[in-house]
Amino acid sequence: MAERTMTDEHKAAIAAGRTEAAAVRDYLGAPESQRPKRGRQVNAETLAERRAGIDSQLAAIADEPDMTAAETRFIAHAANYS
Repeated sequence: MAERTMTDEHKAAIAAGRTEAAAVRDYLGAPESQRPKRGRQVNAETLAERRAGIDSQLAAIADEPDMTAAETRFIAHAANYS
């Protein structure tokens, strides 16, 4: 059986087809990449408000009593209440 070879003209046609196909694929895919994302949009002001809320919650947690010290005192006096 004879070995098959491609001519330079055929190789150029294949390369041109790949280039054209890539251009068409990119063009048809562009609207999809420009489509708005689902969900609520977040702007800088809303994000700053959320961050302030989280910071205040963290500050409130930091003000909570030391449970280790309270537990130690509880253990020392719990026997009198049982």
